[in-house]
Amino acid sequence: MSDFRKQNFLSFYLKEKFGQNFLIKKYFIKPEEFIETITSIEKISFTFKKNVFTSDIFSMVEDELGYGATECFSLETKISKESVFDSVRSLKFLLKAQKMKDNHQIEKMKCIGKNDDGVESIFNLDSYLKKIEFNLELDDNGIYDVQKVKNMVLRKINFNQG
Repeated sequence: MSDFRKQNFLSFYLKEKFGQNFLIKKYFIKPEEFIETITSIEKISFTFKKNVFTSDIFSMVEDELGYGATECFSLETKISKESVFDSVRSLKFLLKAQKMKDNHQIEKMKCIGKNDDGVESIFNLDSYLKKIEFNLELDDNGIYDVQKVKNMVLRKINFNQG
């Protein structure tokens, strides 16, 4: 969940609806926010898909293993619990991974960290979202005009695609 303000409400709602306790994990789209909330990294996974930018990695795997044409492969690393967490180096790593994703060098990347209480947080480049802001005004009844909202969304989507 990326909006922490709604975390307690969602936990309460799900408990009322299903009669069970729910733990909502924090889900981040910005490396800086993720690093600020964790005290350790538990696991990092990458998925590479064959393309012009990843041909060197695939050549190495194909040549060494002798399998020939590989379409994609994944790597996962689990970090020792005794490792010392370095927030500066970890942030640099995530920013580098984000750039690699933008340059199509990696297909997917997920990093799982924990805070002091042992609660997991997830940074996932797969679902990297772009935030778009809207400047809308409420009408006299305190609600937004549906048509204006629709037009604004369509303008923003069309502008960002071109």
